[in-house]
Amino acid sequence: MVTCPTRQQSSDVWLSRCTSYDQAMIGEILDKAVLHYLPQQWFHGRTILLKPNLVSLHASSLAITEPDFILAAARWFTDQGCKVSIGDSPAFGSCRSILRRHGVEQKLQDMGVTIADFSDAVQVRLSQGTQLSISRQVLESELVVNMPRVKAHGQMYVTLGVKNLFGIVNGIRKAGLHFSHGESTSRFAELILALHEQVPQLLNICDGVVAMNGTGPISGRPLELGCLAVSDNAVALDSALLSVLELPHHRSPLWIAAQSGAMDGWEVEKINYVCLHPGYFHPSGFTAPDRLVPIRFSIVHVVRSLIKRGLHFFRQTPKK
Repeated sequence: MVTCPTRQQSSDVWLSRCTSYDQAMIGEILDKAVLHYLPQQWFHGRTILLKPNLVSLHASSLAITEPDFILAAARWFTDQGCKVSIGDSPAFGSCRSILRRHGVEQKLQDMGVTIADFSDAVQVRLSQGTQLSISRQVLESELVVNMPRVKAHGQMYVTLGVKNLFGIVNGIRKAGLHFSHGESTSRFAELILALHEQVPQLLNICDGVVAMNGTGPISGRPLELGCLAVSDNAVALDSALLSVLELPHHRSPLWIAAQSGAMDGWEVEKINYVCLHPGYFHPSGFTAPDRLVPIRFSIVHVVRSLIKRGLHFFRQTPKK
């Protein structure tokens, strides 16, 4: 059993205007925003894990962290002399197959970025009592760079920094957690918040250049929000982005759970905006679901998912 050390967090959130996925533009923002949290000399030789949102092999590019956004971040960290890897545990498909489908697998490998499959898991006990297995690479990396995309979400209202960390759980285990916890949005939110506490050193870089709104997290409408957000505190990041999106905080199950647990970052008035204020992005034009629908996978759904993942693994295994 692994116990996570206490993580130091600030209440600082860096909001920047970013109107395109031009890698030079994103790199210039990261030069200022990332170095606000960690000094440049810290990065050389460090093991860095990029954790984007790669929700499913069959999802559109709008449903995942934008591939060019991923490339820009990977370039920035490799330029600092970091040993960079990238990983996620999608609902269907692998991290590698999704990156390949969207045309960035080879480009990342050409930079020297290693692609992780999160198959090596470590058992942990969360603060709210749930026992589960998460990626060993997440626990052993010196910095996890959480890279969500701003999206509406049918169960959690929006998916931002905290929700994206659900992807450190192996894909089929996520289905099991949906089965055991998904019937209640509040219970599921408490689990996700407890899971996010397990990441020892975390930096959040959020892709809000083009958001998905209306529905989600798979199908929704594009919205040119033009925002890039950075924080070392995922709860504060989410609180700030709810303000950017002009959404009532109390509609977010994750924000309510953070408030109930008195977690650092839930108090909107205590957030320190280092660059731009949320009002800069108003009116945002963002819409989220009017009614949240709990997602509890049936046992049939879980078994079907196991079969599909087994077939996918078999097809991907090289023939001798």
